[in-house]
Amino acid sequence: NKAVESILLQQNVEVDVVVVGNGWKPEGFSQNVKTVHINENLGIPAGRNAGVNSVSGDLLFFLDDDVTLTDLNTLEKIYKIFINKPKVALIQPQPKDPNGLATPRRWIPRINTSNPNRSSFMFSLWEGATTIRRDVFQKVGLWPYEFFYGHEGVDLVWRVWDHGYQSTNRQVLTYPIDILDDVQSS
Repeated sequence: NKAVESILLQQNVEVDVVVVGNGWKPEGFSQNVKTVHINENLGIPAGRNAGVNSVSGDLLFFLDDDVTLTDLNTLEKIYKIFINKPKVALIQPQPKDPNGLATPRRWIPRINTSNPNRSSFMFSLWEGATTIRRDVFQKVGLWPYEFFYGHEGVDLVWRVWDHGYQSTNRQVLTYPIDILDDVQSS
């Protein structure tokens, strides 16, 4: 899976990766990738929550299977933001169209979308890639189980704000793209 490969290729950070099979059995991953199998599809938020206790670390990075990190230092950049901005608890890497087309409005989780390249605070969330401080994630109550698909990001972002932390997006992600073959062959 290219999403998993893009995490394993990250540089200057330690990664602990789990793939959750939400209604399917995850197989064929490398030895350094943990797997969690859920017999039935419990919905996206419950699936994301199911993998949390299988990984270590102070930061949790959730990546959908149709998203890849194109910059080998994406997670390092995100980590540095968290170190330098202790009130920031949730970061959404900003998605980009892989073909250079205009960024779709639905990928920009804020009111002012005139410049999609500008990082800013957000009050909504495109859930395809999200990093959150583990302690805050546990404090606010994880992804909301009551949502099966959609709107769980809006709920999570508002609970982060309600607990006195900030949510922001940053331009560090491309969605979805096939550059891993080029990276691995060089």
